[in-house]
Amino acid sequence: MHQNIQFVGIVLGAALGGYLVWLVPSRSRILAAGTLLIALAAAFLGAVLGRIVGPGVEQGFWWSKSSTDSTVHLVAAALGTLVATVVALVIRRSSQSGPEVPDRPLRWEERET
Repeated sequence: MHQNIQFVGIVLGAALGGYLVWLVPSRSRILAAGTLLIALAAAFLGAVLGRIVGPGVEQGFWWSKSSTDSTVHLVAAALGTLVATVVALVIRRSSQSGPEVPDRPLRWEERET
């Protein structure tokens, strides 16, 4: 039970840390909630991967049942932040319009200097 509380704390911290950097108050709440859920899923996946791939905790110590490998922290934070950044950049890129291009060539008098 103690490891599950640590695991949830790691995932929440990693996802919120990656998400809050890209928080835009003017964004719709549905888009913000979707981005947060994607960051949570990525941080959870990162924590699971860190737990599988990491070296684990030495089982000979008395505290080994209540400890978590540090690889879980690193992979969850890295993957949660990376995915939140990619999602935020995609949203920002899709919401920006391209440069304004005039429909006709400008005359010399109309050009700005």
